[in-house]
Amino acid sequence: MKLIDKFLKKLNTSRNTFVTYVLTLISFYLAIDRLVEMLIMIFTGVSVSYWGPFMYTFALACPVFAFLFSGTSEFASSKNTKVTLFYTYVVGLYIIALSMFVQWINRGAWLLLISLPGYTELVTDYSELIKPALVSLAIYLPLTTFYGLFKFIRLGVGDSKDWTRSIWDYKGISLKDTKQGHGPFTCDLCICNDFETGKKVQFVEKARYQSLLVVGGSGTGKTSLIIEPFVAKDIEKKAFYLANAKEMGYTALKTGIAVLNKPYDNDYLNTNFNLNMLIPTSGNEDVYKAYMKKMILDSTSEITYRDCGVTVMSPDREISDHMINVCKNFGLSYNIIDPSDKDSIGLNPFVYDDTNKIAITISSVMKAMVDISKYELFKELQVIQAIENISILLKEMYPKMNEGMLPNLEDMLKMFTNFDLIEKMCKILEHDEELKEKYNNTDCTVLTGDFNETQDGTAYKLVASKLNDCTNRAKKTATYQEWGYRFTGNEPIDFIFTDGKAVDYTVLNDLNNGYVSDHYGVYSGINF
Repeated sequence: MKLIDKFLKKLNTSRNTFVTYVLTLISFYLAIDRLVEMLIMIFTGVSVSYWGPFMYTFALACPVFAFLFSGTSEFASSKNTKVTLFYTYVVGLYIIALSMFVQWINRGAWLLLISLPGYTELVTDYSELIKPALVSLAIYLPLTTFYGLFKFIRLGVGDSKDWTRSIWDYKGISLKDTKQGHGPFTCDLCICNDFETGKKVQFVEKARYQSLLVVGGSGTGKTSLIIEPFVAKDIEKKAFYLANAKEMGYTALKTGIAVLNKPYDNDYLNTNFNLNMLIPTSGNEDVYKAYMKKMILDSTSEITYRDCGVTVMSPDREISDHMINVCKNFGLSYNIIDPSDKDSIGLNPFVYDDTNKIAITISSVMKAMVDISKYELFKELQVIQAIENISILLKEMYPKMNEGMLPNLEDMLKMFTNFDLIEKMCKILEHDEELKEKYNNTDCTVLTGDFNETQDGTAYKLVASKLNDCTNRAKKTATYQEWGYRFTGNEPIDFIFTDGKAVDYTVLNDLNNGYVSDHYGVYSGINF
């Protein structure tokens, strides 16, 4: 399979797409072959190429399996395409099955004639009767069954919501490597062992980007039996990543396929080592990536290594203390942020270099702290934009006015109550040519619409490689609701793309006031 996957990689296609393509071509060829064979029987009364049960079994299986594999192929890029493929395979299956019955009836009639006494004389003397009889048999089945096929496709499937929805929802048989994305280097989480089979029940890494709901009455052990063990396992995974990073990083340095990105003393290196401290040596980039394959999460633009960060929020110190003990057991460092403790460390979002990231972080936190009605959406966007503008202004101007010192949230609070200070910063900004040029670019691109495909689709990936997707991938929300008839999962198919940065992305899925469309509304605030 590795050789096949390498071949498919060169073709830039998936297993399902390739198999669907091949089976569709074979099905098309077989359907044409059998259609020609039926025409020969209609015009001559005899078949040229009789197929046996084995050949017809193969021929019937081709369109069936082509459809079964097409669900997760690139050909099924939209709902309409899925329905079209279904119709195509049904027609192909009909032609092959019809040819089989016509041919076998024709063959049975000839065998019956051959078995009769005086077969030669019958054929010679009554040929003008035998040929029309055989031709009529070949014509009878297509004429009597064609309308049934048309009725099934047009009225049975086309006019049935249950049929069309079933075709839309059908994902097909996936040929993806089930082992890919799993294993000791992924963040799979074992929940328990199946009582009957004894097999492990796991949250796969991909599923962990979604929400988890734990339901139970007070005192049933939601925290102690579910949440705390899950967090402890993630802490263990972080220790695992750290140990492997040190071991593999040391080997990479020793063998010369990587070097440190800057000088470090041994104590600092031992305490704070991570793979981001390494740079592949010139000419060894591919060797380095192959060696670090298990520890690399993504390497499309720059290398992103596997790691596991854990943030525990609790109403009391008991849960935090338990997790602190777990960290101590694995020799991992930790930070405690306690608003009730004045000596506790704090968080300063202004430490980021990216001003947009700072602005989004601050506005998102403030938005989460205030419940704003959906009817005040426009007002909300205005407030968010004002907060983000002030955040960017403070980040840019405060260090220039205070000998390079960073601002904090207390300084931002002062700006909310002192508009003279904002005005002063704006006037200084006007005379700063570097910043003036930086924030004077108002050109922007926004692309939005109903794309009718998920984030795994080829078209989506092409657009996403050029523009930023405003969707929050960590909190996927369905954008298609089909007039409220059903829940379609959490895969969005409506997107907002931009060359700016998304402040927020919200799916307006409150249907209490009725249905406006079979798609939910989406909006995003964008910084340019």
